Amino acid sequence: MVESWNAGIQRELSSNMVLEIRYQANHGVGLSGLFNINEVNIFENGFLNEFNNAALNLSTCTSNAAAFIAAEKDTGLVAQTSTATTPVSDFANLFAAATAACAGATPPASCAASIAALSGEVAVPVLTAAFTGSKSGSQTVNGGLVAGTAASFFTNSTFVTDINNHGAGSLATSLGTGSTGFTTFLANMVNAGFPLNYFTVNPAASNGAFAYANAYQSTFNALIVDLRHRPSHGLQFDVNYTFSKSLTNYDANSAIVNSSFTTLRNENYSKGPAPFQATHQIKGQLVYQLPFGPGHKWSSSSGVVNRIIGGWEVDDVTRFQTGQPVLVTSGTTGGSTFNNGNAGINLVGLTASQIQSMFVTNKTALPGAVTYLPTSLLTGNNANLSIFQPCNVAGTLCGRPFFTGPSFFRTDLSVVKTTKITERVNFEMRAELLNAFNDADFYWACAVGTSPCSISTSSTRFGQMGSNSTNGAYSDINTTFDPGGRIVQLVGRINF
Repeated sequence: MVESWNAGIQRELSSNMVLEIRYQANHGVGLSGLFNINEVNIFENGFLNEFNNAALNLSTCTSNAAAFIAAEKDTGLVAQTSTATTPVSDFANLFAAATAACAGATPPASCAASIAALSGEVAVPVLTAAFTGSKSGSQTVNGGLVAGTAASFFTNSTFVTDINNHGAGSLATSLGTGSTGFTTFLANMVNAGFPLNYFTVNPAASNGAFAYANAYQSTFNALIVDLRHRPSHGLQFDVNYTFSKSLTNYDANSAIVNSSFTTLRNENYSKGPAPFQATHQIKGQLVYQLPFGPGHKWSSSSGVVNRIIGGWEVDDVTRFQTGQPVLVTSGTTGGSTFNNGNAGINLVGLTASQIQSMFVTNKTALPGAVTYLPTSLLTGNNANLSIFQPCNVAGTLCGRPFFTGPSFFRTDLSVVKTTKITERVNFEMRAELLNAFNDADFYWACAVGTSPCSISTSSTRFGQMGSNSTNGAYSDINTTFDPGGRIVQLVGRINF
């Protein structure tokens, strides 16, 4: 259902001119669409606590490097002859393995130091089951490494990256979805006694389990001021200004496009500006017949002179509007802290409005490129992560900041001369200046017409005009593929 309402007032300013002020609004209620119910769960199943325990184990590696290297030798993770100065990044519970090794008939000489270095580590039964098929298994057995690939999973660089980047959702997604997750890790967990739907409600649906429901909503509010002059004394014009705001939790430009919620736990988290929103718009068109020639203020008794000075007209179409909303997302690998969706970013030291006020078109800040962000918001060609900070707490959702892209301005002018040949036939000559002021309109983050638009903080073109992959100079928001620069063309035609 869409509720719509409006109110307006018209005021006659003269016999040919009227001013109209309108308020226009609508509210989309229970809008239909698809969403994925296979959201990866890390809460009710206790996996978030498991993830934090794995992070604790991993942090032990760096807290006392020398002692941990000795412990890795004692547990058989690395050879006793290893000369490594940096411990292997490992999130298994090596404390239990070191204790077992030190309880042997010939315990290593560094047992006391090893146990002390590992004393803060805790059991990770879910991960152990996923990698070994047993809740009580460990990375080592009687001081020796588990054969095959099971042990390597505890030091897998992808999983270690997930943990270092607080990606509880990323790690859970790897374990519970996809071909490897379903056939290897989840199968191991089932063998160890965990339920098949530990991570998702329908684990067999590898590409998602979608529901079609009336789950979305939208709002639109606009103030419109319109000044119109009907044709009179050779003049006709219509100029209007619109101030509007459109919000929705359906981040798509079409009802047939799938736009799943970031999380079903908080549907309003996905709420933001509609992809087509333009906060400010000014549009105007004008037709003015110059007052020369027969029937006008200035004319001549000479027919030849009237043919020369009469029939002149100036036409104008002008558009201005603010740019499209651009969502800034985290580009951190393995940084999905909540589920397999992007958990957003934290803005540090500056608010979104303060950052927006710093955006400006700059043609000299970066050689060979036109930038939209000041260099203080960049680190090289990437976002400054001390300001656009990735979400850094497992199990949390961070912000979804939207910024407005470059504005658009264009004026098309025409000078028209109409000369009557006979009563029914005339010759029309037009000089048309398309983009008369040769204004350069840029786009940022996405290609022309891309909607909705977002850019990752890891993009190497984060602050540059154009899309994620290409330079971009000119953009007509209406996607007419206009080449952009001023075009002057002469058009002649006979009307009969």
